[in-house]
Amino acid sequence: PVALAPAELERLAGSYGPYRVWALGGQLRVQRETEAPYLLTPLAPLVFVSETDQPVRVEFLAGAGGAVTRLVFVDDDGRREEAAR
Repeated sequence: PVALAPAELERLAGSYGPYRVWALGGQLRVQRETEAPYLLTPLAPLVFVSETDQPVRVEFLAGAGGAVTRLVFVDDDGRREEAAR
């Protein structure tokens, strides 16, 4: 895992379609609507892995100006789900 500063985590926090992402205690969490939230472990500044029974890769995509615009989930079989900010 990569260590990210609190400001880097806060930059990723926000609403992405049905998902809510927030930083708490130096860690990033994500929750879809009424489902249970789960922890994200950073692999790179914009790439995380979920700490769940079936982990998925979670990527934050940034636009030309550096602002994060999308959240992408990638399952182990390569299926992708994207949500705009």
